[in-house]
Amino acid sequence: MSEICCRKTKAGLRTKWAGLILPGAAFFVMPKCPMCLAAYIALATGLSVSVPFAAGLRTAMVVFATGACFYFSLRIYQHLKFQKSP
Repeated sequence: MSEICCRKTKAGLRTKWAGLILPGAAFFVMPKCPMCLAAYIALATGLSVSVPFAAGLRTAMVVFATGACFYFSLRIYQHLKFQKSP
């Protein structure tokens, strides 16, 4: 019975780590300047956006990715803190 619990616990922790890695990857591939973001949006969708809109969108993406990193870090911390040790 305990083996099943341990497997579920380890699998749950892997899933939580994946949730932390994805927002981190978003920081890695996020363009640094608003003009680059506007150009990427134009290339991907064919829609042009203004540079101030792209700057606001980039700020929103940074805030969202930072919040996601904190959220998933907290979930991993809680998982490790409340895990029963053998």
